[in-house]
Amino acid sequence: MDIGLLVLSEHNRSPCNHPSWASSSDGRCSIALTTIAGTVAEESGSGPGFAWLRFGNVRVFSCYWTPNGDSAADRLEAFMGFLDGLDQAIRQGEREDETLLVTLTLSPRTGAQV
Repeated sequence: MDIGLLVLSEHNRSPCNHPSWASSSDGRCSIALTTIAGTVAEESGSGPGFAWLRFGNVRVFSCYWTPNGDSAADRLEAFMGFLDGLDQAIRQGEREDETLLVTLTLSPRTGAQV
């Protein structure tokens, strides 16, 4: 199987300081280019719940969010904060000719009643 791009959530660990690997600042998701991709990451970035790589005119985000907080209002506020941070990261690195791919894993809280 030829796999050039890995988008990971809830993985065990991330390698440190690898140029073609980026992990979210909270360690919940990562993104990596493998040698099969035939290219290397030119830029990378991260924030809470997301990490991204740029290669050529493509930028790919790996995102992960899970509800937290005791009330629906707390969960909604946390989700809106996550989306605001993601939006800022997308806009800050935006290029006119780039192709953008955003992947998102939404993980429900186990045993929670909504």
